[in-house]
Order: sequence, then C-alpha cells, then structure tokens
Amino acid sequence: MNKTRKLIQQYLINSKKNKLISISIYNLFQTDIWKSKNSMVFFGSFSSFEKANKAANDLELYAFETDVVILEVGLDEVFEQ
Repeated sequence: MNKTRKLIQQYLINSKKNKLISISIYNLFQTDIWKSKNSMVFFGSFSSFEKANKAANDLELYAFETDVVILEVGLDEVFEQ
C-alpha cells in the first residue's frame, strides 16, 4: 500500500511541475525492402531500442531483401497545464 501511495504522490508532484510523464515502447517489425504496410510482420514490443535490436539479431530478421523497422511509440502521455 505504501508503494502505491508513494507512486501517486510522485505523479501529483510531477504533474504540478508541468512535467511530461511518458513511457516509450519500441515495436519490432520485419518488412520487405520497400517497407510496404502489407508486408509488415509484428515480432514484439520492447522497453528499449537496444532490446528490440538484439531480438532482431537473435531472430535473424536482418536478411536478404528484408528490412527491420523499430517504431518508438509513446504510451500514456500526460500533459498538465
């Protein structure tokens, strides 16, 4: 219970200072060399670009006539004014 209370207090402090609170996730896709949307295959979501790139290397997604796309997506962005 104390951890939850501390997180709520920290959120309120940050929102009072007009700070951006955001979480980024990185989505990993394999696509053809033309990067058409029809060819995109989703392989997972990761907490960092490095982890997504490591997974692409481990799964051998970098291949002849294919490309890897790692998209950064903001999650739960909160602006207080």
